[in-house]
Amino acid sequence: MPKTFFLPILILLLNGNVKSLPSDDPAQVILQHNVDELKQTVVGLTQEVEELKHPKVIAFLAELGGNYFVPTYGQTLIYNQVHLNTGNGYSEYQGIFTAPVSGIYYINVAVTASESTSNGMRIKIKRNADEVGFLSFESPMSRWVKRSDAIIIHLNTNDKVMSQVTYLKGRPQIATIFAFVNSLLLDNNAQSTLQRDVDELKQTVTALKQEVEKLKHPTVVAFLAELGGSYFTPTVGQHLIYSNVHFNTGNGYHKFHGTFIAPMQIWKVMLLYCTMLINVINGTKVKWEISEVPVIFGRDVKLTCKISDTKNCCHSKSKTRIWFGGPDNKTLSLDGKSPNRSKYVTLNEEHGFSLIIKSLSPDDVNYYYRCSYGFHEYRKKLQINSDFENLPMNSTTKVTYSFNNDVLHVNLQLQHVHPIPNCTVFYREKDLSSIITVNITKDKLFYNTEFNLNYSVRATKCGTLKVTCTVGTSPYELINKNIHDKHNDFDDGCLQTTHDSWNQLMVIIPSSIVICIVVILVYTKWRNRIRGHYQLSTVLNDQGDQVVLVGLSDFV
Repeated sequence: MPKTFFLPILILLLNGNVKSLPSDDPAQVILQHNVDELKQTVVGLTQEVEELKHPKVIAFLAELGGNYFVPTYGQTLIYNQVHLNTGNGYSEYQGIFTAPVSGIYYINVAVTASESTSNGMRIKIKRNADEVGFLSFESPMSRWVKRSDAIIIHLNTNDKVMSQVTYLKGRPQIATIFAFVNSLLLDNNAQSTLQRDVDELKQTVTALKQEVEKLKHPTVVAFLAELGGSYFTPTVGQHLIYSNVHFNTGNGYHKFHGTFIAPMQIWKVMLLYCTMLINVINGTKVKWEISEVPVIFGRDVKLTCKISDTKNCCHSKSKTRIWFGGPDNKTLSLDGKSPNRSKYVTLNEEHGFSLIIKSLSPDDVNYYYRCSYGFHEYRKKLQINSDFENLPMNSTTKVTYSFNNDVLHVNLQLQHVHPIPNCTVFYREKDLSSIITVNITKDKLFYNTEFNLNYSVRATKCGTLKVTCTVGTSPYELINKNIHDKHNDFDDGCLQTTHDSWNQLMVIIPSSIVICIVVILVYTKWRNRIRGHYQLSTVLNDQGDQVVLVGLSDFV
């Protein structure tokens, strides 16, 4: 009996802010608080802009006290006779000017040096540790010489400016005037940036005020619609359209394509109410499982979707079979047909249907896969666990060993494997696995492992070394050979304590061949001797039948 879905009526009601918000509503209180804070910020920035429009005058003029000054190398020149220091930026005790505010400064330095034929001097003007100007006096100087340098430079708040002697020759005498005039020029970029911030904040305040007003006088958005007609039989993937609209306040519902588009941001509540009567005759269940473990990366893996309804399973054309999911979260197979046959293949099973993922890669795991049969479905993540194996390859495996000075060293590196390998080391049939040190790191899904062993050999300096690593259920014999200490003498006979299987075969096989040849020759000779010593005769028996008699003669 086919399953029928009865949809007598479907009601969708979106109710946003139907009642006016009370004055203590949290949303309104938060918005009002934000508005107040932004107002205070706007006021502060506005005041700062006004101050920039009428900047303070910062200037100073200073000179060296006395008539002459003999500097030393590396000395910061201190001009202790201060005539002007508006803004208190200059320190007469350190000879350093510290910018009180950020701006563009005009700096003028003048130096007069005494006449000399052997003196020389260089003075640098520095901003913090950077040179921004200099004055140079080169010998010979036949008279008093005056040098000056004027620069226009941008200083940030607390930047320091000083003059420093960086080169001296002889003992020159100087008289110095160090002056800052018109110390601050308005930084137009800073003003425009602050003004822009003020304008943006004013716009934000206006928008929040409007939002508060909306909360005080909320807009009702609601609609009620139902399916036209008495019954409706849906199909998979069909978009339901409720064309019989009773009311549509806010015009959010579109009856021609059955979608609702919110005409405004709803702060208070969104209520979706739906009534639907569905009559399902039986309770079929589906569930997918991995068909065979271990799951090995690089090989195919089969996911089998098992269906509990064995009577009506599993190839009814009226029920759609779908596999969905994977890394792209899309349809992988529909009724046995896959849009990507090189990656996904579907098979029909006795009690379900399967999805084969070709050449399993890291991009295929840790994603949800869903199988559906008719209106029933099962969704589960293909999660990597201990049943998944990524086996080592030659390019990801490195094995080294050495036996020197009574120390046996073994190093194993297995990269990009899963799960963590289990390695054992035997030397002369002694298990050394307990002294192996292991270093493990994880790269997304797989492990990078390194095994190290250092063993002090006190007895015989040769023997068989066997190293085996097991990844999941797959064992790998990495080393199986006779070794000896290269830096110690040893008896060749000690290597005979364990015999190589190939050497044994090389002895057994020729011996067996010789024995077989000897047996064949003896048998042949014996047979020929018998064949040459017999006689035939014919006689009649009592019934008159002819009988052949064979007689053997003596032979030596």
